[in-house]
Amino acid sequence: MMVKRKSGGKSGTKAKADDVEDHGELLTTALVIDEEMHRILQAVALKRAKRGEGGRPSASKLVRGILDKHRAALIKEAGPYLDLM
Repeated sequence: MMVKRKSGGKSGTKAKADDVEDHGELLTTALVIDEEMHRILQAVALKRAKRGEGGRPSASKLVRGILDKHRAALIKEAGPYLDLM
């Protein structure tokens, strides 16, 4: 079961206006990944931030980018189940 809450929940962080404009209302979810995947996400987010692609390191922004890149295939795979959400 996936628990969703609006961005800005218990963690006290708020989504940037440009993120909301690009993606609509942002929700917070938890991903269960292994330590290596976590390190990879954090390292790439840090590298992109240092390159000037968005200020602070953000694994969430990185994951959103990956999902956006594969959006069409994911929608196709989800099929009618997407309407149940």
